[in-house]
Amino acid sequence: MAKSADQLIEEPTADFPDLVDLVINEETKAVEFWCIGPLRGETSFVTRVNAGLTTSGHTTVWIPPERNALPWVLPRRGEVERHVDGDTDPCYFRDLLRWITDNVDLPSRAFAVLLTAWVVHTFLIDLLSDSPYILLLGPPEYGKSRALVTCISVARRGILTSTAREAALIRYATDLRASVAIDAIDFMAQVRPMQDYFAARTKHDGTVTTRVLDHKAGPFKGTQHSEAFGATLVTSNTSVFEDWIASRPLVVMACRGVRHFPAPIDKSLTMVLKERGTAFRARMMQRVLAEGSLPIPQRMAPGRLGDMMAGLALALQLTDPSYLPVLHGLAETFAAARKAEVGDTFEVDLLRACIAQLDQGDEAQIDVKLTDLVYAMNIERSQVGERSVSSRKCQRSFKTPQLWSSKIPHPVGLVLNH
Repeated sequence: MAKSADQLIEEPTADFPDLVDLVINEETKAVEFWCIGPLRGETSFVTRVNAGLTTSGHTTVWIPPERNALPWVLPRRGEVERHVDGDTDPCYFRDLLRWITDNVDLPSRAFAVLLTAWVVHTFLIDLLSDSPYILLLGPPEYGKSRALVTCISVARRGILTSTAREAALIRYATDLRASVAIDAIDFMAQVRPMQDYFAARTKHDGTVTTRVLDHKAGPFKGTQHSEAFGATLVTSNTSVFEDWIASRPLVVMACRGVRHFPAPIDKSLTMVLKERGTAFRARMMQRVLAEGSLPIPQRMAPGRLGDMMAGLALALQLTDPSYLPVLHGLAETFAAARKAEVGDTFEVDLLRACIAQLDQGDEAQIDVKLTDLVYAMNIERSQVGERSVSSRKCQRSFKTPQLWSSKIPHPVGLVLNH
């Protein structure tokens, strides 16, 4: 932050009202703001925006960040301006869908529609209230990383990373308003230390994550409040299974590719699609100024699943509504999978293990050694790729109502030995 002689304070920023996006001027190579006029909806390219007076009486002027501070390729000024009037929303969607289907092998075309809707919704993210994790799940060498690169390279402000480091992710969300793709081997292991951040990332309801930077600084000092919300794409070799995050991802199972894809991804094509997406964003912002708001998203499912998919449904409504039935069919699939997962909780697994022990002994009563019970459970869980459980977790679960409210027959007479 630099203070000039005329009492102007220059403050770099990548986000403010009426900003379409940051662009690169092809002639000067400078980063510029592409703005929407608040009255007529006309666009303009500027390098300084008057933000008004500060509490100290000085005037703040927003300026773009340096180009090397932005970890994504910037759209070109001339191209985004050309695409505003020269492109259409349905054509943009169809070409984006073709790009994904041409570069990724997926279980069905419906999942290509899902990923296309996800990319489109990244250009509307600040106008939405919810955004799901898209989780590409499967074993190594199943094309997950290629799918990740294919999508994030054409998303708004897409950043690809292999490590979910807290400090960097907070900056990506708060300062850069970026779409983040995390190419992880074990996503759960990476995000478990940051549960509050990742739980808040899917909901745009004013929730912030708080970090105390200096506990000795005193009241109102040394504390940082950061927004977490943003579009997120994830790969993982292991499933997302813990309660605090299990309801937030939409899972796309990777499949072994049958086609030969050129490597690396053609960056010239990704640049054009990203610029067309930026122009689409400008058209939608103009529409909001003209009509007051965007349409209400079509409800795909009840509850949290419906909330998570609202932004994807809106993306299709604004580009090609003919694909809404495809998304609705996927919503039914996701809902059925979630219902099955609810019935297959840890407590139910524990009951099944108890019943297996009962089947081996007297029907009235049997002594169960806790270590043997845990060992038997972990053998079965390891065969299906689930995490091992501890004796302490099992011991606590015997006291929970969830264990005894299950529909599985009550193991009468069970005595637990330590």
